[in-house]
Amino acid sequence: ENILHTIRGHGFMLEDGGETGNTFVRNLGAVSHGVTIRISDDESDTNPATFWMTNPDNTWIGNVAAGSAFSGFWFEVGARVRGPSQAVYPDMIPNTLALRHFIDNVSHSNSQGLQTYPQQGYRPESLAVFRNHKSYRNRLSGVFFHAGGRLSLDGAYLSDNNIGVLIDVDHSDVISNSV
Repeated sequence: ENILHTIRGHGFMLEDGGETGNTFVRNLGAVSHGVTIRISDDESDTNPATFWMTNPDNTWIGNVAAGSAFSGFWFEVGARVRGPSQAVYPDMIPNTLALRHFIDNVSHSNSQGLQTYPQQGYRPESLAVFRNHKSYRNRLSGVFFHAGGRLSLDGAYLSDNNIGVLIDVDHSDVISNSV
């Protein structure tokens, strides 16, 4: 139960892709701005996400992402672990791991509400279910699934976004019980 307000770069984040088993419950992130100088070309902090995730094997429950210059929840999962964690997890393939729990989260007033983009796409071996996600008043899309597959929105509430759900180069996705 933490609050981040008026920050530069990503807010709540998993850095290298080897991080698993973490829990983010009832956190609020509001007003994220891009950094003016990146520390390397591998960083995406110029397009900040309130919640920036590089590994889906974690838990997010009841969090709110509001007013980010770019994304509320961004799953930027790669085909390998990067940075110092790469030596510890040389065989881990984050973009194929199961989504542990993503339940009752809210994204509003961002550019993108919830997205899986870009990297090599999020392609878990089993269906990854984003449950009861509320996404509204996002300038681009409420949900953007890109270059992956086997992703599911169950019980989503999408309102007043430029695009409710955008599925691009994604396969075998499921949207159910959503309005």
